[in-house]
Amino acid sequence: MRGSSVPGKKHVQGNPLEFHLRMFAAALREAGYRDRAMCSKLRLLADLGHWLKRTGQSLASNLEEHLLEAFVKHKQRMQQMHRGDSKTLQQFLAHLRKTGVVSSRKLIPDQSPLARILVCYEQHLLLERRLASATVFNYLSFARKFLVERFPEGPFLLNELRASDISDFVLRCCRGMSVGTAQIMTTAFRSFFRFLFQKGELQANLAACVPSVADRRLSTVPKYLTPEAVELVLKASNRSTAIGRRDYAGCGESGSATTSVAPSPIGANAHPDHESAACTSDERRLLLEEKAVQRKRASTVRKVSVSSLGRSPPARVVGATGPYESDD
Repeated sequence: MRGSSVPGKKHVQGNPLEFHLRMFAAALREAGYRDRAMCSKLRLLADLGHWLKRTGQSLASNLEEHLLEAFVKHKQRMQQMHRGDSKTLQQFLAHLRKTGVVSSRKLIPDQSPLARILVCYEQHLLLERRLASATVFNYLSFARKFLVERFPEGPFLLNELRASDISDFVLRCCRGMSVGTAQIMTTAFRSFFRFLFQKGELQANLAACVPSVADRRLSTVPKYLTPEAVELVLKASNRSTAIGRRDYAGCGESGSATTSVAPSPIGANAHPDHESAACTSDERRLLLEEKAVQRKRASTVRKVSVSSLGRSPPARVVGATGPYESDD
């Protein structure tokens, strides 16, 4: 395609939003979108233009969030809604507001008692505690959920909060949470109730009443390797290299200890290879001890040989091969 052409031109021509679609296509091209993605977006927006004309809202300046929601419901009834379409509609509306076609959305501040509590708590987390945005979002979500469930119809009488309200809420919510999420929730509650106490909203510091979430990761019996698993580990060591021989010796020593930890079979169901595996481990331990003695003996020989330099040849081997007897 040529650089100046508009992908999906047949969908754009004659559309009530043709001019705005062409401008939007140029913005997409500058942003680096490929022709295939641009065609998909323009096809959806062309359907939006025809739908607006049928409903008597053909002017782009009248486009608002409620019209986009109605168009999405229409597409869903027709089973023509695809992944990413909602994002495309929001992207097009943002483009129209950026170019001044649609007036900026006027946000009405929430002046409810719940909003005032959460806004003050948010400022405390951001300005005083210097927490990350993701952490602040999680803390506010848990605080909002607790307050809404505790005071479903309002007003938010924080002085009426009791320790049982907190423990009941935590126990009820932890059933469907992972351990990590539950720990984040209890941490958020300690922070929130400590904030309320510091502001004088609570008569007592209820942060101490938040239950802890147990995470007993090391409470089970330690695991062990079976004799068969030890043999597989030993066979994996490459004893043709120095590192492999070192690993083999280390695994052999740990394998002996591991085999002794493993529960021994008792009775008629005892495994016939269990005793042989234990014997093999004992033999390997004895072999390692014998090698250690040989290394120590060789080291003694080297020390004696060096210290006896300058003496007669028979005297240099004293202590290595036993006392020397004279022929005289």
